[in-house]
Amino acid sequence: MAERQQRQVFENSSLDHETENSIRYAEGMSSPAVPLDVTLIQQESVRVYYHRYQGAFGPPLGRFWRDTVYPWMSRTGLTGQRRYGVALDDPMFTDEAKCRYDACVEVGAVPLLDETANVMNLPGGKCASVRFCGTSQEIVKTWDELLRSWLPASGFQLDARPFMERYESGHRVDEKTGTFECDILIPVTRLL
Repeated sequence: MAERQQRQVFENSSLDHETENSIRYAEGMSSPAVPLDVTLIQQESVRVYYHRYQGAFGPPLGRFWRDTVYPWMSRTGLTGQRRYGVALDDPMFTDEAKCRYDACVEVGAVPLLDETANVMNLPGGKCASVRFCGTSQEIVKTWDELLRSWLPASGFQLDARPFMERYESGHRVDEKTGTFECDILIPVTRLL
């Protein structure tokens, strides 16, 4: 129900016809093998507990979730909550050893159960959303296509909120192949 309320399909959104056409055009620019299915959503502001990671993204980040975040979630009874990965730095411009990422768990009004976690509110607002299913090596291509192919032709620009990956409660993870699923969210505002 909440997912349906968050998603705004083109026909039900306040997008004008010209913007809708430019978004569909941009989708057509993506790889014919796997076209991006971009949806505009209104992401709500959420209160989260988080653990900060610093270092290279990709497989090391997956190990951080597995070895640090999941055991903490299990200890504190938060395994059924929605999760967010928040990239604070772009590895294209930041030394990979200095890249920061927050592994977040949505908690609403739940009191802090463990002092090893930090608390913050992730800001809400309009986001371009893409469903992803693949490995940590493959997600980089999806991010790249969304930012370099879809965004320039979309009629939107990035705003100052952070980029996020949203992991629904019960999202699929295949330990053998490293395949996982999430929604990639980039904060957008109308192009000025």
